[in-house]
Amino acid sequence: MTVQSNFYNYTSMSQAFKSIIKADGVRGLFAGYGATFIRDAPFAGIYLFFYEGCKTWANDYTVSHNVPVANAVINMGSGVAAGMAATCTTQPFDMLKTRMQLKPMMYKNLIQSAKKVYLEEGLMGFFDGISVRLIRKPLNSAISWTIYEEVVRWYNRKDQLLKEKL
Repeated sequence: MTVQSNFYNYTSMSQAFKSIIKADGVRGLFAGYGATFIRDAPFAGIYLFFYEGCKTWANDYTVSHNVPVANAVINMGSGVAAGMAATCTTQPFDMLKTRMQLKPMMYKNLIQSAKKVYLEEGLMGFFDGISVRLIRKPLNSAISWTIYEEVVRWYNRKDQLLKEKL
C-alpha cells in the first residue's frame, strides 16, 4: 500500500522495501496485516452471499416477468451490488489497514488504531476514503466475477457439445 500512495515517494519496490526495513525493521513489512486479514476474509464471504442472492433474484425476476436479459448483464449488476455491500461493510478495516501501513508509528496495532480514530474522529472516521473505494472495488469485483461466470458457461457449453458428439 505504501508504494500505491503519495505519502511516500518511492521510485521502486526495492527502494520501498529497503526504506521500510531501515525505518521500521522487518515488522514494518507487515504493518496492517491484521486489519487486512479482517477486511479480506469477510469481504469475500459478504460479497459471495450478496452476489449469489442478487443473481438468483435477478434470474427469477427475468423469468417470471419474461424479460430477456443477458447473463453477463445479470452477473455484472449482481457483482456491482454485492461489491457495494461488501465494500461498505469492510470499509472500517480497510481504513485502519491503510493508516497502519502509511503511519505505523502513529497507528501501531488494530485496537490502538481503532481507539485513536474513534476518539479523534468519531464513527464517521472509520468511513474516511469510502468514496474512492466504492468507485474502484465494486466494479473491479463485478468484472472479475462476470468474466469467471462467462468462462464457466463457455466451458460447460463446450463440454456439453463434446458429450453430445459421443
